[in-house]
Amino acid sequence: MQDKFEVERRARITLEVVCDYPIECLICADKPDLQDTTHSYGIEVVEDCYSNEKEALRFISNVWHKPTSEISSEQIRKLEKLGGSIAEENGVIARAALGTTVDSPEHLISTIKKKVEKLNSGGYKSFSKYGLYVFVNTVSLFDLYVLSVIEVIAEYQIGKAYVYETVYLDGGYEICICNMKQRSFVREPINKEKIREKIWED
Repeated sequence: MQDKFEVERRARITLEVVCDYPIECLICADKPDLQDTTHSYGIEVVEDCYSNEKEALRFISNVWHKPTSEISSEQIRKLEKLGGSIAEENGVIARAALGTTVDSPEHLISTIKKKVEKLNSGGYKSFSKYGLYVFVNTVSLFDLYVLSVIEVIAEYQIGKAYVYETVYLDGGYEICICNMKQRSFVREPINKEKIREKIWED
């Protein structure tokens, strides 16, 4: 989990590298997060993650490779309450776990529904079409799960003034580009090395 700017920047670069999107047209803004006035396309960006795992990761990031003696038992209890754990090696924090979560598309569907509601609540810049880019951390992107997300969200968007025509599901190593009108998707691999190079260049 990164800060808002880093998340939007990574989405912008991934769209260029994986989807051949003309990055020079796409600027980081707000409501929606990525805006292309040339092609009248706005893309909202969101992370789909469990709040307890996000908190656990934040804690682990702050103690990584620190001496175990510097971490209070109260902090460790708080982490364990979140479902996370840490392990030491040679007196420093060397391994960590965020906890186990159910592999189900329900949380992802809920996250997307909230974004559909937000898009329709006003305050967004007007574009001809909208897309939603989701960094997915709650579920594996099996075909069955992706099709379930597409079906539920396509139905949910019926009758809405504004809809997400394309939903990009970024699973880290591949992206599912979902066409909500056709209720179909294509799967594309993510070249992580090329993404990293572009981030350094940007």
